[in-house]
Amino acid sequence: DEDFSDFPPLTPDQTAVNITEAPEPPDALLEYYDRPILIRKVVGAIMAAGGSGKTFFLQQLAYGLANGTGIGPLKVPNYKEFKVLMLCGEDPQDEVNRRLWVISPETGTFPQNLHVASVVGRLGPLMELSDGNPIRSKHWRWLRETIRLHMPLDVLIIDPKSRFYGLDENSNDHATRWITCLEALAEEFNLTILFSHHVSKTNAGTMDQNMSRGASAIVDGCRWVAGMTPL
Repeated sequence: DEDFSDFPPLTPDQTAVNITEAPEPPDALLEYYDRPILIRKVVGAIMAAGGSGKTFFLQQLAYGLANGTGIGPLKVPNYKEFKVLMLCGEDPQDEVNRRLWVISPETGTFPQNLHVASVVGRLGPLMELSDGNPIRSKHWRWLRETIRLHMPLDVLIIDPKSRFYGLDENSNDHATRWITCLEALAEEFNLTILFSHHVSKTNAGTMDQNMSRGASAIVDGCRWVAGMTPL
């Protein structure tokens, strides 16, 4: 009596390996010396200590993806312009606007593909507990509808994770379920999702797999992770 209408059980025909030619290379959003660094349909994270400039970096990255230039040595392939939506969970809209004004090389000129909005105090966690089990909240459904209204969309950026999480930060099971809820959106809408996350106080300034705060499953579950430290 189970309802599997959203994802019916797979048949042997669907799972049989039928690769007749070399698959196409991954669809890259960013390259480093012609090597794909960030590809489509992954969930990724930017890790850094508080005050390191994660939000400012992500806003610069959003701008660079939208106008086809990338950021620094991270280049957009063939100067393609991607459509980007960034939701800011900590900064009010006035502060978001001030930062974007500074980022714009020609002050006040912004790519049409760039969409940035503050959701401070209005959007809650994407996951919640029901009888002790993590489930997707109404805010996840709000985000899904917002993505749908912005289609075609290439990149979603949410900043920071802590404002969109809502579960036990130290639970690996909860962290995995949260990554899965983002992966569902990445798969459904064929987009890449990036979020920022703080590092632990003991690992501030380090650059390794254990630098993130809370459950290690956050890093393990992501397909792409970048660390930031002060020079």
